[in-house]
Amino acid sequence: MPHPGLDRHQLNIKPLCARNDKVAIKEPMMKPYGDCVYCGGAVVERPQRVDYRIHGQLYILENVPTGVCSQCGEQFFKAEVVKEMEAAVQTATGSAPTIRVPVIAMK
Repeated sequence: MPHPGLDRHQLNIKPLCARNDKVAIKEPMMKPYGDCVYCGGAVVERPQRVDYRIHGQLYILENVPTGVCSQCGEQFFKAEVVKEMEAAVQTATGSAPTIRVPVIAMK
């Protein structure tokens, strides 16, 4: 804000569009996941085994690109990865390997 009693010509202020010099605008480097929303830790991408449940059915997806917090371990997924996970489950066939999973009720 200009000093009272001085106009922009006395302060040698030019509108940005009238300047002849080019200003290099640096875009901030975007982290693919940002920092962890829970603890603020750095989130790094690693392939993970993910438990995916839909309609009461459990699927285990392997090598899923996952953002993992280096402090608390929380997992984050990009939207395109979630779409790929959904598509993989929709197209899963009976020939996929299966494992038995024990169900334990807590008292």
